[in-house]
Amino acid sequence: MARIIPRNGVGNMTESFLAPIRTTQPPAPGPLLGMIFCSCNEDMEENSEVILKYQKLALEYSKLKAQTSVLKTAISEEQGVVHELQDTLKKNDQLIRKLEQEVECLNFRNVQLAKRVSVLQNELEAADTSSRHSKVVTASNQGFRWSVEVEVPAGPS
Repeated sequence: MARIIPRNGVGNMTESFLAPIRTTQPPAPGPLLGMIFCSCNEDMEENSEVILKYQKLALEYSKLKAQTSVLKTAISEEQGVVHELQDTLKKNDQLIRKLEQEVECLNFRNVQLAKRVSVLQNELEAADTSSRHSKVVTASNQGFRWSVEVEVPAGPS
């Protein structure tokens, strides 16, 4: 292998290669640099814009990816709450139907009892007008027997 020897301050010899000397001066005079035209700078600017856009996009993607797991957990929790509420709603609907049936049954029984009381009052009035003496009124309803003894005071006749 041939050895490279630096000439007139062109470079520094380090280990086995020639390294350039860093300087603050431009590589060529200003007018000469103005005459050189290269489109690589425009492509580099466009590429840097694309790279910045890609980096922003990658950052947004990572944020959304992190939020996805949080949202999945929240959705599963909310679905659990929804199922519990649906079960509670079904139980409450069943209870409401049962209570409505009970109210209807009680209202029906109340009407029956009101009619029976009315019949008994009519019988009592009829018995009062037919005799002014002590009389026992017996009524039966669904296997039950009631006896009411009514004394009618003897008035002036």
